[in-house]
Amino acid sequence: MTAYLHHEQADAMVAVARELSVQATAHEAMQLIASAAVSVVGGATCAGITVLKQDHFVTVASTSDLPVAAEALQYTHGGPCTDAILDQSVVVVDELRTDPRWAAFVAAADGLDVLSMLSLRLYLEYDQPMGALNLYAPQAHVFDTSTIHTGELFVAHAALALALAAAQEDATNLRVALDTNRDIGTAIGIVMARYLVTREDAFDLLRKASQHAHRKLREISAEVVDTGTLTFPAQTGLPIPSRPKPRALHATPATHTGSHVRAARSTNES
Repeated sequence: MTAYLHHEQADAMVAVARELSVQATAHEAMQLIASAAVSVVGGATCAGITVLKQDHFVTVASTSDLPVAAEALQYTHGGPCTDAILDQSVVVVDELRTDPRWAAFVAAADGLDVLSMLSLRLYLEYDQPMGALNLYAPQAHVFDTSTIHTGELFVAHAALALALAAAQEDATNLRVALDTNRDIGTAIGIVMARYLVTREDAFDLLRKASQHAHRKLREISAEVVDTGTLTFPAQTGLPIPSRPKPRALHATPATHTGSHVRAARSTNES
């Protein structure tokens, strides 16, 4: 029976890994990890993820309101999720009402439907703690040695998935930034050529058009690249630049060539 359960949990982890590989952002990946943890780690009824951002904790994913409420109390009074990040990598609570480690948290959480808790540290590169996966159950003594081991395996895979999701998100943001900068540069060149203005003036025209149209600069720039022109809505009152008229070409005096040259030579010879 135990082997069958382990086989099911392994299959669940593989399925989670496949889903995580296609998540667009790290935030989406964290939400999926919290949801999957409830099905993978036996006994858990809900889960949340705590992240340490600079000098404060924040819940970035949860499967219900209970983790949000429980973790908010721990951020104030201390508790398993904060200890898992700052002190121990694994914190188990068998019976919250009688646990002496966090008296203030236990008293504040008296109205919450939770007796068992399991907090597991999440790692990123170089083993730096960045958060904790927190599992909750309404019964006492839910998380035994087997489920704790399963949880440790799960967070190890989850940390790798989060690192991959973060790298993919960074790469996507970089591509967007490069595309945006390229479009802005191209749009500046188009405006410079069309209105015969300096680079600084061209950028200023794009910026003003963005402000008056209440649209992002990258959108205005992409439109200029597509259309070859900069549109200024009449209702904004923004001066519409006009393309300077080309200078008139003055005719140069005709030079004496051909028969005129020969006639001049005959006159001089005579």
